Amino acid sequence: MKDLTQGSIPRHLAALALPMAAGMLLQTFYLFVDLYFVAGLGDAAIAGVAAAGNLMFASFAMTQMLAAATGAMVSQAVGRKDRADANHVFNQAVGVAHHAGARVVAEHARDALSGLGRAVADDHHPGVLRESHAHATAVV
Repeated sequence: MKDLTQGSIPRHLAALALPMAAGMLLQTFYLFVDLYFVAGLGDAAIAGVAAAGNLMFASFAMTQMLAAATGAMVSQAVGRKDRADANHVFNQAVGVAHHAGARVVAEHARDALSGLGRAVADDHHPGVLRESHAHATAVV
């Protein structure tokens, strides 16, 4: 394990940030490849992929914030030799992640059951999308 308390702080930060930046660039590249292949399907398909890309980046930001905060708090507890607090923080983070994941699954299930998924695929009837979305929000 590398001792991050010795040496240049900017160099350590760069060493930690470069893999994350590379991963985010790779995810952006995946989004561009998806857009390239979907471009032939029409404007609605491009809009759907672009919206999904925005949601993907938002979910990345949320999970990275949770991971960074959990890592910092667990590290502090381990440094204090407080194993009970480290376990408590970890278990809370897992609970938050499971709750957020369940919420996302529930939202997708709601949308699928209300017919919103079928309306997005129907380029010729944009009014169906608005009615389906109104019905989906009324159900919840």
